[in-house]
Amino acid sequence: MKGETGWAIFVTVYGIGVLMAIDNVLKPILIARSGKLPVLVLFLGVIGGMAAWGFTGMFKGAIILAIFYTVINTWIGRDKKQPAEAVV
Repeated sequence: MKGETGWAIFVTVYGIGVLMAIDNVLKPILIARSGKLPVLVLFLGVIGGMAAWGFTGMFKGAIILAIFYTVINTWIGRDKKQPAEAVV
């Protein structure tokens, strides 16, 4: 608005190029540390959710994919926790 076109271009490129790239890489890594899920699963959930639902999809996609991954692994028996045996 004040005629500083160069500064506006820099801020736009920085915001889109650097900040969004860091956000898309760092968020799945930080989410994966809080759980026992592979980073790739969460990364795909974040990116897929953003593509499907926009900003809120980052969270929706990661949550849905994490739940799906956990249920499938438990169902096929890859979960390391074994259920306690019933005492008869």
